[in-house]
Amino acid sequence: MTTFLTQRRPIGVAHRGFGQGAAENSLAAVQQAVDLGFECVEIDVRITSDGHLVVWHDPVLPASAGPELTIADMTFDEVTSIDLPGRAGVAPLADFLTTWPELTFILDVKREECVEPLARLLTDVGAVERVCIHGSDTDGPRETWVVADDWMRRMRELLGPELCTTIGSDSQRELGRSGALAPGETGRFAYGLLSAEHVSTYPLMNRLTPQVIAAAQAAGIEVIASHRAGLDTLLELGVNAFSTDAPVDLHERMVEKGLWAETDRRRASQEGALHA
Repeated sequence: MTTFLTQRRPIGVAHRGFGQGAAENSLAAVQQAVDLGFECVEIDVRITSDGHLVVWHDPVLPASAGPELTIADMTFDEVTSIDLPGRAGVAPLADFLTTWPELTFILDVKREECVEPLARLLTDVGAVERVCIHGSDTDGPRETWVVADDWMRRMRELLGPELCTTIGSDSQRELGRSGALAPGETGRFAYGLLSAEHVSTYPLMNRLTPQVIAAAQAAGIEVIASHRAGLDTLLELGVNAFSTDAPVDLHERMVEKGLWAETDRRRASQEGALHA
């Protein structure tokens, strides 16, 4: 069984799937990322009014679907029955987890109400060990956005030590300030933005500075950073995984550097054929 923490490092993470070739957060986008060779995909998780988990980023559906259609106020049947331009519609999270049983996921949980239903779903489909939970409270004004420590702490309480989560905004600030996590904090990944221009837009969100990355490494915490900072910069800092909105570009750069898993498999296959 594939588990999140046993993947090779470094790895590429397709942010919301293959957004360059299909609608983000769609089954088609994830399939295209898989076809390119990605081992990990990040998708966003929301909950309907009747407690079903679906994959969508924003709190509302696009204006083309109707006036101010808020997912949290709609039933599952209402959400999934709406036709959306350029995509097959909103899909349930369960379809993503069961369609690709060897794929690992970062699940960006968008509402606290998702926590307990998500714990049940991951248990039911046997996916606890191949996800990493990242809980981002982003429904309010951008200056209030945070990565919620308490959501992920509750997920770990429900699912045990096998579950991988990121560390929240409070924990990451403490890591940068003191070089250590707060007592009892067991998040395994730091996930955030490296580029300084995001600080004014998202002042409370996780920002990865070289100091935070070094402290994370010293504490045994792996680091996922946005690819937009540049692959060479991230490799120099020792980042473990790269989240990207440009999967083709990242794939090409990692292949060039011999970092893509497919490159290693192909090389091993060729060497085996030579010695056969």
